[in-house]
Amino acid sequence: MPAAGGDTYLLLALRTGMVGLGLFAGFFALVACGIFKGFRRLPDREGEDYLLGRALLATLAGALLIITTVSPIGLIPLIYWSVAGMGVAYAQMLRGREAGA
Repeated sequence: MPAAGGDTYLLLALRTGMVGLGLFAGFFALVACGIFKGFRRLPDREGEDYLLGRALLATLAGALLIITTVSPIGLIPLIYWSVAGMGVAYAQMLRGREAGA
């Protein structure tokens, strides 16, 4: 049941405890690390893959910053889970290219 307003992290900590909050934040930290490691390995700093990685990382950071001020209502969880999913797909895409090369 969504709350009327407030910090998503606080609400999550109150509902699931520090373990749940750690798992929530840890997932996004792993996604961010995967994106960062992926685009840092690319040799072409002006290529589309590199710029896509930077844009995904910035979007994920922005979404995580924004959810500190909003409650998990409406489409907000859909947005941050979708951005995280795109980040995982990006990291897998780069890993697949490395394995194929």
